[in-house]
Amino acid sequence: MGSPKNIGDGIRLARNVGAELWYHTAEASVLGFLPPRETCGFALALRQPGYIIVNRDTQRFFNETKLESHRGHSDTAHVDPELGTYSNDPMWLILDSANIEDQRAPVLEIFS
Repeated sequence: MGSPKNIGDGIRLARNVGAELWYHTAEASVLGFLPPRETCGFALALRQPGYIIVNRDTQRFFNETKLESHRGHSDTAHVDPELGTYSNDPMWLILDSANIEDQRAPVLEIFS
């Protein structure tokens, strides 16, 4: 998880000046998306109700109101043991107009 260029230099620098490490038993993986023909993804920040997420079978597969912003990946990444694939990949975000027009989250303009 993370960038291939992330080799831990920041942790080593912090430890060298006496910093203590904490929260190493948790992950931080927000939901995001990779637009077609792009080489980098974008974090997805929805700030109000009015959306659902469905999987390839058009089924809602978790309670979006309980989505933990620091565990987005673990809330959505279920592996099908028989196929060895992600059960919910691809997934689609369906938004209401209030979320599409929310100026605090301009990254959502891609969906309009």
